[in-house]
Amino acid sequence: MRIRQLRQERGLTAEKLVFESEVGSKGYLSDVEAGRALPSLHVLERLATYLGVALLDLVTFPDDDLRQRYVDQTRSFSIGALRKLLREAEATAPTEAGSPRRAAGTSRSRARPQNAQPPRGAAKGADGGDGTRSAAAASTTPARRSRGRS
Repeated sequence: MRIRQLRQERGLTAEKLVFESEVGSKGYLSDVEAGRALPSLHVLERLATYLGVALLDLVTFPDDDLRQRYVDQTRSFSIGALRKLLREAEATAPTEAGSPRRAAGTSRSRARPQNAQPPRGAAKGADGGDGTRSAAAASTTPARRSRGRS
């Protein structure tokens, strides 16, 4: 984990980080930073919050590969710059067919995959939305209708 590096970038001592974030002792933090102890998710969240980074930043190692280096570089971007970067990435990301996505406003409507759930709030009929009726629906629906009419 990159806790030590991020802590040092901010000019924090281990003692100050432990005291301010209330995550245990200096020895525990030292063990976590050295990889001798595995902190809980709660501890990692507290450290990330105090260091002013996302939880992801604690486990991103920019020297390992280009993707992690790219992710690390985005830590200093403004929200506007991140939105612009995301739009550009979405516009050039390959689709399932392998071709780049079309720009916003020029995309063709796509049918939902067969296993996709209907949009929230969409009405479902007795057929469950797939055009077929289950045995339970087929046997109980007529009974419900006839009870109210007798």
